[in-house]
Amino acid sequence: MPLHLLLMDFALRYLAQYGVTAELLPDNRVRLTPLSAVSDDVVRFMGAWKPQVVHELINHDPLHDLSLLPEDRQFIDAVLVGKGHQARIAALEEYRRRWITGAAEYGLKSHERDNAGRYAANTWLRNLLH
Repeated sequence: MPLHLLLMDFALRYLAQYGVTAELLPDNRVRLTPLSAVSDDVVRFMGAWKPQVVHELINHDPLHDLSLLPEDRQFIDAVLVGKGHQARIAALEEYRRRWITGAAEYGLKSHERDNAGRYAANTWLRNLLH
């Protein structure tokens, strides 16, 4: 795997290892949940890496490794325009889940998996319009 993909979202992945989820709040504050999982290690990590966590939360793209076409991005952006950051991320994560589920059909060739994933995800997104 290319180095830039390995480094992508490393801070969020680190937190996830502890079962911690980060949420971006106004003024670049970060809420960590659940509090019961926030250990001393996580507190030290946040002290050193909070700017990176904020950066990753702002720029997090759940679709970075899908074979999206430019038209897919345009459609996604058009449907999600005006959505808040958290709603947009939630929609992108659901889009990803629908894509992966649609592409998981046994026996499909690579391009067929991408097309099946694309169809499932875009159908779900189209239904958001109605």
